[in-house]
Amino acid sequence: MSDLDARADLESRPVERTVSREKSASTWQSAVLLPVSAGILALAAWPLPSLPALAPAETWENWSNFALRILRGTLLGAVVLMLALFVAALSPRLSFRPALLLERLVFRSRSWVFLAVVTGSAAISSAVFACVVMDRTTHIVDETAMLFQARNLAAGRLWAPAPPMPEFFDAEFVIARPPKWYGKYFLGQCIALVPGVWIGMPWLVHPVLIGLAVGLTWMLGRELFNDKAARLAALLMVLSPWRLYTGGVMMAHASSLVMLLTVALGLVKVVRDPRRWGWALVAGTGLGLACNARPLTVIGMGLPMAAAAAWAMPWRRLTARTVLAFAGTLAVFAVVFFAYNAALTGSPLKTAFGEWSATDRLGFGPDVGLEYWPEADKGHSLRRGLLRDMYFNLDALGSSLLGWGQVTIALLVAGTLASPWPKAAAATAAVVAGLIAANVFHVSSGLLMGQPRYWTEALPMMLLLVAAGLTAVRVMLSGWCRMLALPSPACTARSGLWLAGLAAAVAGWWIGHVPLIDICRGFTFDRPQTVARLVAAAGLDKAVVFVRSGHYRTMARDHKPDHYNEAFRLMDPDLHRNRVIYARDLGPAKNAELLKHFPGRTAWWVDPARQEDMELIPLEQAPPLPAG
Repeated sequence: MSDLDARADLESRPVERTVSREKSASTWQSAVLLPVSAGILALAAWPLPSLPALAPAETWENWSNFALRILRGTLLGAVVLMLALFVAALSPRLSFRPALLLERLVFRSRSWVFLAVVTGSAAISSAVFACVVMDRTTHIVDETAMLFQARNLAAGRLWAPAPPMPEFFDAEFVIARPPKWYGKYFLGQCIALVPGVWIGMPWLVHPVLIGLAVGLTWMLGRELFNDKAARLAALLMVLSPWRLYTGGVMMAHASSLVMLLTVALGLVKVVRDPRRWGWALVAGTGLGLACNARPLTVIGMGLPMAAAAAWAMPWRRLTARTVLAFAGTLAVFAVVFFAYNAALTGSPLKTAFGEWSATDRLGFGPDVGLEYWPEADKGHSLRRGLLRDMYFNLDALGSSLLGWGQVTIALLVAGTLASPWPKAAAATAAVVAGLIAANVFHVSSGLLMGQPRYWTEALPMMLLLVAAGLTAVRVMLSGWCRMLALPSPACTARSGLWLAGLAAAVAGWWIGHVPLIDICRGFTFDRPQTVARLVAAAGLDKAVVFVRSGHYRTMARDHKPDHYNEAFRLMDPDLHRNRVIYARDLGPAKNAELLKHFPGRTAWWVDPARQEDMELIPLEQAPPLPAG
């Protein structure tokens, strides 16, 4: 290098440092706008309501309060996002590397590795929830009735022999019409539990199915959107408190969710290539099973799926083999549906639901609902379905879907209206809306443990829409970063979004998972004593335990809860196979009469209402039944 070149290089260095300082100052000035804007949005969100109104759910006051809470959640979500962008812009070396490493792991890992991680994480976490939180047992009468019928099916029969003196074994949703004894729930809901009954672990079935559902969500997302959106939806499903609960209990939703995912995936595959009759067979099987599990859910989700498939189908390429594969499989399951009804109720058109209660039906009227419900809960109307029940479920989405609060509603709307895949997003949203609309005709909101369980089968579609909404947000953020002249605008936007996502995941644990566990633990490990633990500790064998309890048909009148489910769920339908038989306490004379049917068994008595003071005592020492 010549002396002249060296002198020029030395003279240029202060200029470069000045330009660099000016660029850094400009970046700082632009970045400062982000926390300033975040502060303004936080101040705007501050006066907005954070809690539901005290007004009745169906009133305008309550719905306007809900709209303001959605606005508040959206503003606070924007605050978190702007602060994350600020960190990404000012500390690119510290923020880009971990955030983009996380992005690389999610989006660029091998498909089989990603799939193994997300499905395994979902299955294992739900299994831990089922084992630790739910104590590997049923917790509400619906589950108990399903498990009862699953035990019948596992024994190779549709019903058990009716017990002697059925009034002693009167459990809600379990029908005793001599000579038959069976649960009222549909075949498809119960048969999924059969493998678990065979291995003695029915609680493990739904964790496995929910892991499968995560994998199917990824497969469906790849077909409808793209691989990145599909992976994001699968990851969100792993983080969902709703998914954790659905996979951790023995309600039917995990199995019917898998059934309807196979329908959706099969239909999309057939629309892509109508000659693929194997996928038509898959779709028909899934739909047939779902019809035998949750018919109303099939109507709500199946009609929009069918409409979308019919609209997108290249009809000229559709083959007769494909049509026969779908229709023939569906016809077989239709025969099963009506044959199951006929075997249990004596009529192919009368379900076990109808056998249990003629007024527990769809539609509107003052008599709709179970006969023994409190008067305030009976009756149904369009107003109640649209304004009350729908509100309860929409409000629950904030904590249950991802635990992100009401910003979830905004992301669902963004995924529907601003998605890079407008047609697929519209079809997905139609399926969600169809299920919501169908349940307007159901008398109950279905809210359970804070989860909108009647909407569970639409969970994957909702998360796909959230993933589409987040994709739209990322595109918008890149434009904002360029407008603010932030360094590496695309990387800053991606890094900021992942940092905000990490913050949301932590918040989701506290908003969604912790309250869910707190609610459910009251049924299981938070209880100082249970009938099962008490009997196990006593080592009873060849015994009849009489359970003092209120009755589900008189609870509204007597204000005495029915604790019999806690004991009934422990029994096999074949009573003589049980080491311990649990019967209702109906008084000394009737109790003695029942014991004649089970000679050689000792008789004990327990009162679950005593909770930690509950104890097993010999039947002859039991206190008398209260008057009335």
